[in-house]
Amino acid sequence: MMTRRTATWVVGSLLILAGMLALSACGALGVSVSGLAAKPTATPDAKTILANLQKVQYKDIEFKLTLAGSTSGSSSSAAVSGDGSGVITMSPKRAQISFNVTSGGQQFALDTIEDIDGNTVYVKFNTALSLVFPPTSGSSPTPAARSAR
Repeated sequence: MMTRRTATWVVGSLLILAGMLALSACGALGVSVSGLAAKPTATPDAKTILANLQKVQYKDIEFKLTLAGSTSGSSSSAAVSGDGSGVITMSPKRAQISFNVTSGGQQFALDTIEDIDGNTVYVKFNTALSLVFPPTSGSSPTPAARSAR
């Protein structure tokens, strides 16, 4: 019959043995098990990474966008934030992006479809925008710019 002290010693010894085996399998103790010690891998340089990217064949890509920042102007600055999502397909070559932006108390949403094969871009604003662009030299200001003066 095994005493409690002997049982504790046996269990403790088995745990230490299991830990040593696990560490030696990883190469942490410098012990090689049939030459299977872990070896560090070389860090690839930019040229290697770009060469590997050229080999990748994508079919479809889905992604999400997040925007956070600020604008600066002559009189004030405003926080800008937004989010959106998109899909890029390779056959046909097309991208579809939906984006929502909030800036200076204005909110707007836009949807775009870029058809690469057809060389066409569709843009739909879901909100009317009140944008004022300064006139370029030699042109007359727009009615909205005139009323803002």
